[in-house]
Amino acid sequence: MSNNFSLTDLFKSGIDKEKFIQTHTEMKNSGATGSSSIFDDGMENVTGQIFDTLDTNKNGTIDDDELAALKAFGQAGNQNELEEDDLNVLYQKSIENILSKYGENINPEAMFNNAQTQAASSGGMISSNYIQDLEEDISALNELISKTKTDSDSRVEKMQNEIDDLVQQSQDLDEETKAAHKEKTKELNKLQKEKTEYETKLAKTQKEQKAEQNQVTILQREIDKLDPEKDRDAIAAKQKELEETNSTIKNLSTEISGYQSKISEISNSIAATQKELQKIQSSMSEKDSALKEKITQKNTDIKTEQQSCSTKVKNYENQIESLQKAKEYAYQQIEVGSTASADGSSTISNNPKSIEELEKMGIKYSSDKGTKLAQNIKNNLKGFTGYCSRHVSNALAASGLGNERTASAYQMADQLAKNNNFREIKVT
Repeated sequence: MSNNFSLTDLFKSGIDKEKFIQTHTEMKNSGATGSSSIFDDGMENVTGQIFDTLDTNKNGTIDDDELAALKAFGQAGNQNELEEDDLNVLYQKSIENILSKYGENINPEAMFNNAQTQAASSGGMISSNYIQDLEEDISALNELISKTKTDSDSRVEKMQNEIDDLVQQSQDLDEETKAAHKEKTKELNKLQKEKTEYETKLAKTQKEQKAEQNQVTILQREIDKLDPEKDRDAIAAKQKELEETNSTIKNLSTEISGYQSKISEISNSIAATQKELQKIQSSMSEKDSALKEKITQKNTDIKTEQQSCSTKVKNYENQIESLQKAKEYAYQQIEVGSTASADGSSTISNNPKSIEELEKMGIKYSSDKGTKLAQNIKNNLKGFTGYCSRHVSNALAASGLGNERTASAYQMADQLAKNNNFREIKVT
């Protein structure tokens, strides 16, 4: 840990969620956070849930009692010092909360209606955080899949090395057999790590592709709202962006195919190496019967671990698929409810005016309001994605310019069209 950061900077009394996430990002980006699991690659996806898990009284900040509880999570239960075991337990509790939040049977319509009901009870529309909460949980579960595989690989590698240790310690085996076993064990460990690394790259690229595909949908909706006669330039610009986005999707598809081929190739190598290793181990039984029994038990433990990992990953993937359906349903419902005004027309102006035209109407740019909003945004830059609408909304509210809330940032245009602090302008 560097001199600039320590875990006490992150886990400290009085810190709120925004500051917690921001500090975590700064510490992660510093590159000096040591080997602490709380800063593993992809952990930013679950940072918000970690805060929520620790904030047991739900007052929006971490207090002394909650910090004391955190320090007691680990097996050692050292109340005076924050240990790695404490962080691992906190992480597992956070994931358990995500998994238990929705139950086994996720009904997109029921979830959306429940979110609407909760929002209505507080006098507002459906919470802008609803879809973002789903996105955060999906990201956290994707990160959990990667972590589950990595942790399982570590346990399997440990057991495979334990088998090799038993082989090396045997008094009944010749050195040639021991050397062959050690070589194949190392080869197998290396291949399994490579496979997990490519699976992580594959998942990341597939996520990027999904984001680009969502952008295609957004761009097409924006094009459909424009007037073919009055908005030719805007349509041409968006169609160009659409072509570039589709090109990116095509390139990502090629990259995905490459990763899938590599994973298949490595899987075949793993199967061949395991077969060779089993052949060597089988030849040992005639020379050391006691060793055979120990190896058989270890191999059984390895299979159990691998099956357990596969089952967990499948469950997480099913959960992600269900949450994706819930998110898509919510997008559809919110899109239907936000595209038209009372008279059936779009709330977005199809005939925006230039700054000069607005000034002639007596509407002038407020540098005070603009500067305040810009400064607020600058002060709260986070350096990661997935929270666009929430941060736009927070910036507006903090600047005293409105309390608009939408599921995604691109939908903010309809809301801002009704806000007297903003005007859509025509630019060249």
